[in-house]
Amino acid sequence: MKLFLIWQYEARGYDTYSDAVVAAQDEAEAKTIHPRSGTFDKCLVHIPLQRHEDGYYYTDESGNYVSDNEWTNDPGKVTAKYLGEAAEDIVEPMVICASFHAG
Repeated sequence: MKLFLIWQYEARGYDTYSDAVVAAQDEAEAKTIHPRSGTFDKCLVHIPLQRHEDGYYYTDESGNYVSDNEWTNDPGKVTAKYLGEAAEDIVEPMVICASFHAG
């Protein structure tokens, strides 16, 4: 797995994520990872954005598709910068850390 810094400029202001460090196989996969990791006891999870006819959504913990105001709904608007290789024990795509701007 590789480490990427991801960020977006579409969703800004209060109650949004500005950036995150994620583990992914490649840049394309990194751009589909949502920085919101759920509850603290499940902090290292992979929440990919999925395409539907009216935009991109993520799947919440109950399996429901949720439109997102915290992060962009379009992976094409996410920038990913390769940082290096992840530790050997990181074998799944996941959020390592994220910056949330609470309001």
